[in-house]
Amino acid sequence: MATSPPVKLAFRQGPLQLPRISPYKSPEDSEKYTLSDVLGYRGITAVTGFDVKTRWSHLQPDGVLILFRGYRWDGPSGPAVDTLLTMMPSALHDELYRMRKLGLIPKNTRRLADYTYRDALKTWGVPTWRRALHFRAVFHFGGLYSRVK
Repeated sequence: MATSPPVKLAFRQGPLQLPRISPYKSPEDSEKYTLSDVLGYRGITAVTGFDVKTRWSHLQPDGVLILFRGYRWDGPSGPAVDTLLTMMPSALHDELYRMRKLGLIPKNTRRLADYTYRDALKTWGVPTWRRALHFRAVFHFGGLYSRVK
């Protein structure tokens, strides 16, 4: 099992409220969900030191990733079952992988994206055994889906 990087994530304490998510399906892409909450979603990541703005997101230098209304993603990948508890962690992870693939953040941030996913799953209350399965899957196979040229 891989060890964590020397980064301590500080997720907010207290009950989490799932933002509004709408189903989305288009023949042109594999995205399944759209963030339809007016406020969007704000999450903490282990990827710090970058100020990256896109149409659907903003990664701040302190590691805060803001996903705006209209952001689309495919939910947890692989054999994982899409549940309410895994929706927002998968959105953070997918956006970090997308930024990496587009060259907006360095390619060596992949593991930090994986650790962000693992810690976000814990914050959302995903059981330990399930978190471990999700994390192992992205840690070992995530590179297949996010090849950086």
